[in-house]
Amino acid sequence: MTVSLNATLDRVESNLPLIPRRVFRLQRSFADAGFSLACSTYRAINRSSDRVERTAKTGLNTVKGQAKAQAKIATDVAEGEVSSLLGRANRSVEGNPTERLETWTKADLYERAQELDIEGRSSMDKTQLVTALRSV
Repeated sequence: MTVSLNATLDRVESNLPLIPRRVFRLQRSFADAGFSLACSTYRAINRSSDRVERTAKTGLNTVKGQAKAQAKIATDVAEGEVSSLLGRANRSVEGNPTERLETWTKADLYERAQELDIEGRSSMDKTQLVTALRSV
């Protein structure tokens, strides 16, 4: 409580008879204790909420950083795969002898046969797919 309020209450208390003065003093003590408890509780809740906020921000920054790192890894892998597939496709079209159709997997040969719409590809084995792709 403020100093001027306490001074006023002290004056009122001093003018009271003995029993009412004691009751008044007891009520002031309860009021002071309640006010102090309320202030302490408020400060504790405020500190606690500050800690929760800091923890949440730290967690958010951690998740954000991990997501960026994973996205970069995924992008790098995808770029590598696309580059590899384009290189293989270019070499096969250009007839690069360093990578022949025989080195491709059956799944890759089948996929290329789908792109070129080669009929009967689903029943062909790997050798037949290589032959069919060369004849196109």
